[in-house]
Amino acid sequence: MGEQGRVLIANRGEIAIRIAKAAAGLGLESVAVFSPADAEFLHTRYSTEARPIGSGPGASTDPVGAYLDVDALLHVALETGCDRVHPGYGFLAESAVFAERGAAAGLTFVGPKPETLRLFGDKLRARGFAESLGIPIVPGSVDPLGQLHVDEGRPGVIGKRGLQGRHVHECRAVHMREAVKDLRPNGR
Repeated sequence: MGEQGRVLIANRGEIAIRIAKAAAGLGLESVAVFSPADAEFLHTRYSTEARPIGSGPGASTDPVGAYLDVDALLHVALETGCDRVHPGYGFLAESAVFAERGAAAGLTFVGPKPETLRLFGDKLRARGFAESLGIPIVPGSVDPLGQLHVDEGRPGVIGKRGLQGRHVHECRAVHMREAVKDLRPNGR
């Protein structure tokens, strides 16, 4: 016995195929999206319907950017009668803003609630939350560049992250506390 409804798959490739198959198994129709560079990708053939996104300037040079365009994704979802949106993984799967904007448009976000995404997108807050529940955690700092555990011959690793704590852009091994000063703004 399946559900009735339609899901926008805000992703591409293999994950989009898996979501389309799962949706079909639940009795849901699915709408795939594709950038101009991905028009022939298989995920466009596994869904009930497929719609182009990212046809504006620069689309041919940044095919991945189309999958980050919240406005375009929500427009396609509403235009095609979707009642929910599945982000897959990566791209907007950890975006509290995407989940909130979808909800404001009347769509169900298939994934965690925005407040959960916001909490776990901030690694320091998530760590504090785990500690407050008595969950054992690896020793570390509550300050991004604070009291690193580089004593007793154990090096620390500092990762420079992008927005919302996602995607490590650069990592450096730190063997002495004094080296942390070089990584702080203005050497503080």
